[in-house]
Amino acid sequence: MKSWSKAAAWAAFALGMGAGAAQAQIVIGQTAGFSGVVAAGVQETTDGAKLYLDSINARGGVNGQKIELVSLDDKFDPKLAGENARTLIEEKNVTALFLTRGTPHNEAIVPHLNKHGVVLIAPSTGAMVMHKPLQKNVFNVRATYQREAEKAITHLASLGINRIAVIAADDSFGADGLVGAKRGFELSKMTPVVLEKVDRAKPDFGPVATKIAQANAQAVLLLDGRLLRQPEGRHVDESAERGVLVVARGVDPTLTGELADWVTRRSTPHPGHTYTQPLQFDPVRVAAVPRTFISCTAPRLPTIDPS
Repeated sequence: MKSWSKAAAWAAFALGMGAGAAQAQIVIGQTAGFSGVVAAGVQETTDGAKLYLDSINARGGVNGQKIELVSLDDKFDPKLAGENARTLIEEKNVTALFLTRGTPHNEAIVPHLNKHGVVLIAPSTGAMVMHKPLQKNVFNVRATYQREAEKAITHLASLGINRIAVIAADDSFGADGLVGAKRGFELSKMTPVVLEKVDRAKPDFGPVATKIAQANAQAVLLLDGRLLRQPEGRHVDESAERGVLVVARGVDPTLTGELADWVTRRSTPHPGHTYTQPLQFDPVRVAAVPRTFISCTAPRLPTIDPS
Protein backbone atom coordinates (compact mmCIF):
# COMPACT_ATOMS: atom_id res chain seq x y z
CA MET A 1 0.00 0.00 0.00
CA LYS A 2 2.97 2.30 0.55
CA SER A 3 3.72 2.16 -3.19
CA TRP A 4 0.24 3.39 -4.02
CA SER A 5 0.75 6.25 -1.58
CA LYS A 6 3.91 7.22 -3.47
CA ALA A 7 1.93 7.17 -6.70
CA ALA A 8 -0.65 9.38 -5.04
CA ALA A 9 2.11 11.77 -4.00
CA TRP A 10 3.31 12.06 -7.60
CA ALA A 11 -0.28 12.61 -8.69
CA ALA A 12 -0.77 15.38 -6.16
CA PHE A 13 2.48 17.06 -7.19
CA ALA A 14 1.76 16.84 -10.92
CA LEU A 15 -1.78 18.09 -10.55
CA GLY A 16 -0.68 20.93 -8.33
CA MET A 17 1.76 22.13 -10.97
CA GLY A 18 -1.01 22.44 -13.51
CA ALA A 19 -3.85 23.66 -11.32
CA GLY A 20 -5.28 27.09 -12.03
CA ALA A 21 -5.61 29.60 -9.22
CA ALA A 22 -9.34 29.94 -9.90
CA GLN A 23 -10.01 26.25 -9.25
CA ALA A 24 -11.86 25.45 -6.03
CA GLN A 25 -10.56 21.89 -6.04
CA ILE A 26 -8.56 19.38 -8.03
CA VAL A 27 -10.74 16.55 -9.34
CA ILE A 28 -9.11 13.20 -10.14
CA GLY A 29 -11.10 10.48 -11.89
CA GLN A 30 -10.91 6.72 -11.47
CA THR A 31 -12.64 3.88 -13.28
CA ALA A 32 -12.00 0.40 -11.90
CA GLY A 33 -13.73 -2.87 -11.02
CA PHE A 34 -15.22 -2.05 -7.62
CA SER A 35 -17.51 -5.02 -8.24
CA GLY A 36 -16.58 -8.28 -9.94
CA VAL A 37 -13.50 -10.48 -9.77
CA VAL A 38 -10.93 -7.77 -8.94
CA ALA A 39 -13.07 -5.82 -6.45
CA ALA A 40 -11.02 -6.72 -3.37
CA GLY A 41 -7.71 -5.55 -4.85
CA VAL A 42 -9.26 -2.42 -6.37
CA GLN A 43 -10.80 -1.39 -3.06
CA GLU A 44 -7.56 -2.01 -1.15
CA THR A 45 -5.39 0.08 -3.45
CA THR A 46 -8.00 2.85 -3.63
CA ASP A 47 -8.17 2.98 0.16
CA GLY A 48 -4.38 3.30 0.28
CA ALA A 49 -4.40 6.19 -2.18
CA LYS A 50 -7.21 7.92 -0.29
CA LEU A 51 -5.19 7.78 2.93
CA TYR A 52 -2.47 9.86 1.31
CA LEU A 53 -4.85 12.23 -0.48
CA ASP A 54 -6.73 12.78 2.78
CA SER A 55 -3.46 13.63 4.50
CA ILE A 56 -2.73 16.23 1.78
CA ASN A 57 -6.20 17.74 2.16
CA ALA A 58 -5.84 17.84 5.95
CA ARG A 59 -2.77 20.05 5.47
CA GLY A 60 -4.64 22.45 3.23
CA GLY A 61 -4.43 20.65 -0.10
CA VAL A 62 -2.19 21.66 -3.01
CA ASN A 63 -1.72 25.43 -3.11
CA GLY A 64 -4.88 25.73 -1.06
CA GLN A 65 -6.92 23.46 -3.32
CA LYS A 66 -8.42 20.23 -1.99
CA ILE A 67 -8.13 17.00 -3.99
CA GLU A 68 -11.30 15.07 -4.77
CA LEU A 69 -11.19 11.49 -6.10
CA VAL A 70 -14.26 10.58 -8.17
CA SER A 71 -14.48 6.80 -8.64
CA LEU A 72 -16.76 4.91 -11.02
CA ASP A 73 -17.33 1.15 -11.10
CA ASP A 74 -16.61 -0.44 -14.49
CA LYS A 75 -17.28 -3.98 -13.20
CA PHE A 76 -13.92 -4.92 -14.78
CA ASP A 77 -15.53 -4.56 -18.21
CA PRO A 78 -13.27 -2.90 -20.83
CA LYS A 79 -16.17 -1.33 -22.72
CA LEU A 80 -17.61 0.18 -19.56
CA ALA A 81 -14.13 1.38 -18.53
CA GLY A 82 -13.88 3.35 -21.76
CA GLU A 83 -17.34 4.84 -21.28
CA ASN A 84 -16.55 5.75 -17.67
CA ALA A 85 -13.38 7.49 -18.83
CA ARG A 86 -15.41 9.55 -21.29
CA THR A 87 -17.89 10.47 -18.55
CA LEU A 88 -15.16 11.48 -16.12
CA ILE A 89 -13.36 13.62 -18.69
CA GLU A 90 -16.28 15.21 -20.52
CA GLU A 91 -18.89 15.46 -17.76
CA LYS A 92 -16.95 15.48 -14.50
CA ASN A 93 -14.12 17.63 -15.95
CA VAL A 94 -11.40 15.70 -14.16
CA THR A 95 -7.84 17.00 -14.30
CA ALA A 96 -6.41 13.46 -14.59
CA LEU A 97 -7.28 9.79 -14.31
CA PHE A 98 -5.72 7.57 -11.67
CA LEU A 99 -5.59 3.92 -10.48
CA THR A 100 -7.24 2.28 -13.48
CA ARG A 101 -7.10 -1.51 -13.60
CA GLY A 102 -6.66 -4.05 -16.41
CA THR A 103 -4.87 -4.14 -19.75
CA PRO A 104 -7.81 -4.02 -22.22
CA HIS A 105 -9.53 -1.57 -19.89
CA ASN A 106 -6.63 0.86 -20.05
CA GLU A 107 -6.42 0.39 -23.80
CA ALA A 108 -10.07 1.50 -24.01
CA ILE A 109 -9.25 4.59 -21.94
CA VAL A 110 -6.25 5.82 -23.96
CA PRO A 111 -8.24 7.22 -26.93
CA HIS A 112 -10.16 9.50 -24.55
CA LEU A 113 -6.90 10.69 -23.01
CA ASN A 114 -5.47 11.54 -26.41
CA LYS A 115 -8.65 13.25 -27.57
CA HIS A 116 -8.82 15.62 -24.60
CA GLY A 117 -5.17 15.83 -23.53
CA VAL A 118 -5.90 14.35 -20.10
CA VAL A 119 -3.21 12.31 -18.34
CA LEU A 120 -3.46 8.88 -16.74
CA ILE A 121 -1.27 8.35 -13.67
CA ALA A 122 -0.33 4.95 -12.24
CA PRO A 123 -2.44 2.53 -14.31
CA SER A 124 -2.49 -0.86 -12.59
CA THR A 125 -1.11 -2.90 -15.46
CA GLY A 126 2.33 -3.97 -16.52
CA ALA A 127 1.35 -4.72 -20.12
CA MET A 128 3.92 -3.67 -22.69
CA VAL A 129 1.21 -2.03 -24.83
CA MET A 130 1.09 0.75 -22.23
CA HIS A 131 4.83 1.38 -22.73
CA LYS A 132 5.50 0.73 -26.42
CA PRO A 133 4.73 2.61 -28.53
CA LEU A 134 5.12 5.57 -26.20
CA GLN A 135 1.80 6.78 -24.77
CA LYS A 136 2.39 10.50 -24.22
CA ASN A 137 -0.51 10.88 -21.78
CA VAL A 138 0.23 7.78 -19.67
CA PHE A 139 2.59 7.96 -16.68
CA ASN A 140 3.51 4.39 -15.71
CA VAL A 141 5.03 3.86 -12.26
CA ARG A 142 5.27 0.08 -12.12
CA ALA A 143 7.41 -2.54 -13.81
CA THR A 144 6.23 -4.32 -16.93
CA TYR A 145 5.12 -7.94 -16.82
CA GLN A 146 7.98 -8.74 -19.17
CA ARG A 147 10.54 -7.16 -16.85
CA GLU A 148 9.13 -8.98 -13.83
CA ALA A 149 9.24 -12.35 -15.56
CA GLU A 150 12.74 -11.72 -16.87
CA LYS A 151 14.05 -10.82 -13.41
CA ALA A 152 12.33 -13.83 -11.82
CA ILE A 153 14.26 -16.16 -14.16
CA THR A 154 17.63 -14.40 -13.83
CA HIS A 155 17.29 -14.26 -10.06
CA LEU A 156 16.52 -17.97 -9.82
CA ALA A 157 19.56 -18.61 -12.01
CA SER A 158 21.70 -16.52 -9.66
CA LEU A 159 20.66 -18.89 -6.84
CA GLY A 160 21.89 -21.90 -8.82
CA ILE A 161 18.38 -22.97 -9.82
CA ASN A 162 18.67 -23.98 -13.47
CA ARG A 163 15.89 -26.50 -14.02
CA ILE A 164 12.91 -24.19 -14.37
CA ALA A 165 9.47 -25.02 -15.76
CA VAL A 166 7.12 -22.37 -17.13
CA ILE A 167 3.31 -22.49 -17.21
CA ALA A 168 1.59 -19.59 -18.98
CA ALA A 169 -2.04 -18.68 -19.51
CA ASP A 170 -2.84 -19.13 -23.19
CA ASP A 171 -3.89 -15.52 -23.76
CA SER A 172 -2.34 -12.08 -24.31
CA PHE A 173 -1.43 -11.76 -20.63
CA GLY A 174 0.51 -15.03 -20.62
CA ALA A 175 2.13 -14.25 -23.96
CA ASP A 176 3.31 -10.87 -22.66
CA GLY A 177 4.98 -12.42 -19.62
CA LEU A 178 6.43 -15.23 -21.70
CA VAL A 179 8.42 -12.72 -23.77
CA GLY A 180 10.18 -11.57 -20.59
CA ALA A 181 10.68 -15.11 -19.31
CA LYS A 182 12.34 -16.14 -22.58
CA ARG A 183 14.64 -13.13 -22.34
CA GLY A 184 15.57 -14.18 -18.81
CA PHE A 185 16.43 -17.67 -20.03
CA GLU A 186 18.57 -16.23 -22.83
CA LEU A 187 20.47 -13.95 -20.45
CA SER A 188 21.04 -16.90 -18.11
CA LYS A 189 22.04 -19.19 -20.99
CA MET A 190 19.31 -21.66 -20.06
CA THR A 191 16.17 -23.14 -21.57
CA PRO A 192 13.01 -24.14 -19.69
CA VAL A 193 12.77 -27.83 -18.87
CA VAL A 194 9.00 -27.57 -19.43
CA LEU A 195 7.06 -24.86 -21.27
CA GLU A 196 3.29 -25.29 -21.32
CA LYS A 197 0.35 -23.04 -22.13
CA VAL A 198 -2.99 -23.72 -20.45
CA ASP A 199 -6.51 -22.40 -20.87
CA ARG A 200 -7.17 -19.97 -18.02
CA ALA A 201 -10.89 -20.79 -17.97
CA LYS A 202 -10.46 -24.57 -18.00
CA PRO A 203 -6.85 -25.44 -17.15
CA ASP A 204 -5.84 -29.10 -17.20
CA PHE A 205 -2.85 -29.30 -14.85
CA GLY A 206 -2.69 -33.09 -14.61
CA PRO A 207 -0.51 -33.68 -17.69
CA VAL A 208 1.51 -30.54 -16.94
CA ALA A 209 2.29 -31.67 -13.39
CA THR A 210 3.43 -35.02 -14.73
CA LYS A 211 5.83 -33.33 -17.16
CA ILE A 212 7.20 -31.13 -14.36
CA ALA A 213 7.83 -34.18 -12.19
CA GLN A 214 9.47 -36.12 -15.04
CA ALA A 215 11.72 -33.15 -15.83
CA ASN A 216 12.79 -32.97 -12.17
CA ALA A 217 12.15 -29.20 -12.19
CA GLN A 218 13.58 -27.16 -9.32
CA ALA A 219 11.21 -24.24 -9.86
CA VAL A 220 7.98 -23.40 -11.65
CA LEU A 221 7.24 -19.96 -13.08
CA LEU A 222 3.47 -19.56 -13.28
CA LEU A 223 2.56 -16.69 -15.59
CA ASP A 224 -0.82 -15.60 -14.27
CA GLY A 225 -1.37 -17.03 -10.83
CA ARG A 226 -5.11 -16.57 -11.31
CA LEU A 227 -4.93 -20.03 -12.81
CA LEU A 228 -4.69 -21.11 -9.17
CA ARG A 229 -8.37 -20.23 -8.76
CA GLN A 230 -9.13 -23.46 -10.53
CA PRO A 231 -9.28 -26.64 -8.39
CA GLU A 232 -7.04 -28.32 -10.98
CA GLY A 233 -4.28 -26.00 -9.76
CA ARG A 234 -3.74 -28.45 -6.91
CA HIS A 235 -1.62 -30.53 -9.29
CA VAL A 236 0.98 -27.77 -9.27
CA ASP A 237 0.92 -27.91 -5.48
CA GLU A 238 2.00 -31.56 -5.62
CA SER A 239 5.32 -30.36 -7.03
CA ALA A 240 5.60 -27.77 -4.27
CA GLU A 241 5.24 -30.52 -1.68
CA ARG A 242 8.52 -31.99 -2.98
CA GLY A 243 10.37 -28.73 -2.35
CA VAL A 244 9.93 -27.01 -5.73
CA LEU A 245 10.10 -23.23 -5.67
CA VAL A 246 6.88 -21.75 -7.04
CA VAL A 247 6.92 -18.26 -8.57
CA ALA A 248 3.47 -17.03 -9.55
CA ARG A 249 2.16 -13.85 -11.17
CA GLY A 250 -1.02 -12.20 -9.92
CA VAL A 251 -2.47 -14.67 -7.41
CA ASP A 252 -6.20 -13.98 -7.26
CA PRO A 253 -7.01 -11.97 -4.09
CA THR A 254 -10.62 -13.24 -4.00
CA LEU A 255 -9.71 -16.86 -3.21
CA THR A 256 -11.57 -18.29 -0.21
CA GLY A 257 -11.83 -21.52 1.71
CA GLU A 258 -9.54 -24.52 1.44
CA LEU A 259 -8.08 -23.44 -1.90
CA ALA A 260 -7.09 -20.09 -0.42
CA ASP A 261 -5.41 -21.84 2.51
CA TRP A 262 -3.01 -23.90 0.38
CA VAL A 263 -2.27 -20.96 -1.93
CA THR A 264 -1.42 -18.87 1.13
CA ARG A 265 0.88 -21.59 2.47
CA ARG A 266 2.83 -21.63 -0.79
CA SER A 267 2.67 -17.97 -1.75
CA THR A 268 3.44 -14.82 0.17
CA PRO A 269 2.42 -11.24 -0.66
CA HIS A 270 6.05 -10.15 -0.66
CA PRO A 271 9.35 -12.00 -1.17
CA GLY A 272 10.60 -10.64 2.14
CA HIS A 273 7.97 -12.68 3.97
CA THR A 274 9.46 -15.92 2.67
CA TYR A 275 13.13 -15.42 3.38
CA THR A 276 15.17 -13.93 6.23
CA GLN A 277 16.40 -11.30 3.76
CA PRO A 278 14.22 -9.93 0.94
CA LEU A 279 14.89 -11.01 -2.61
CA GLN A 280 16.28 -8.22 -4.77
CA PHE A 281 14.01 -7.68 -7.76
CA ASP A 282 14.69 -4.74 -10.07
CA PRO A 283 13.02 -2.34 -10.64
CA VAL A 284 11.49 -2.13 -7.17
CA ARG A 285 9.33 0.97 -7.73
CA VAL A 286 6.03 -0.87 -8.17
CA ALA A 287 2.87 1.15 -7.64
CA ALA A 288 0.80 -1.73 -6.31
CA VAL A 289 0.79 -4.54 -3.83
CA PRO A 290 3.83 -6.50 -5.14
CA ARG A 291 2.76 -8.62 -8.09
CA THR A 292 5.51 -11.23 -7.86
CA PHE A 293 4.70 -13.98 -5.38
CA ILE A 294 7.35 -16.41 -4.18
CA SER A 295 7.09 -19.42 -1.94
CA CYS A 296 9.43 -22.25 -1.05
CA THR A 297 8.30 -25.36 0.82
CA ALA A 298 10.66 -27.66 2.68
CA PRO A 299 13.53 -27.75 2.22
CA ARG A 300 13.68 -23.97 2.39
CA LEU A 301 16.44 -22.14 0.58
CA PRO A 302 19.16 -20.62 2.77
CA THR A 303 19.27 -16.94 3.65
CA ILE A 304 20.00 -14.77 0.63
CA ASP A 305 22.66 -12.08 0.82
CA PRO A 306 20.81 -8.88 -0.26
CA SER A 307 24.03 -7.17 -1.37
